[in-house]
Amino acid sequence: MAYRLPVAALLFVLAFAQADAKVVKNAMFFGYHLHFCIHPDLGTPPGWVQDDRATYDLGMLVLVPKGQTFSSAPDVIYGRAIHHPKKTRHPSLQSRIDADIRDFRARDPKARVKEVARTPIQGGSLRTFEFELSGASEVVCYHREEEYWTLFVLTGKTAKDRSAATPAFRKVMAHYR
Repeated sequence: MAYRLPVAALLFVLAFAQADAKVVKNAMFFGYHLHFCIHPDLGTPPGWVQDDRATYDLGMLVLVPKGQTFSSAPDVIYGRAIHHPKKTRHPSLQSRIDADIRDFRARDPKARVKEVARTPIQGGSLRTFEFELSGASEVVCYHREEEYWTLFVLTGKTAKDRSAATPAFRKVMAHYR
């Protein structure tokens, strides 16, 4: 009887094991709650660690500088995988990007968004955008996998914070694939 929930969680994870090789699917207990997380398979740069609690609470990979948490870190790297069924609302990469820009500007009409140089990954590069919102600063890289949109984000509380973490972000991205 006591094994029903862990067995059910294992079966759930195994049921999705056939998806993109670059997307990780797992589950973890925090107290009595089972949290699922689906995210791109990224490495951890030197001096950074995974914030397990934030990863499972938010359902995406969250990396922070050693000694920090998601809420206290001046900068955060995160990877997010969003499932897109065959009949997706966003059939193209551009439509996914356009939707994100619309959502971002809806939160702050003064927000600035600009496309910047592509971010290199193994075997190619990803379209990359800078988002500036009320002092916070993000770099977002977009990719479409077979079953998932994958987003890779470096966010800083300020542009200076984000800039300081850019080498770690580039290192992570250079090893993606």
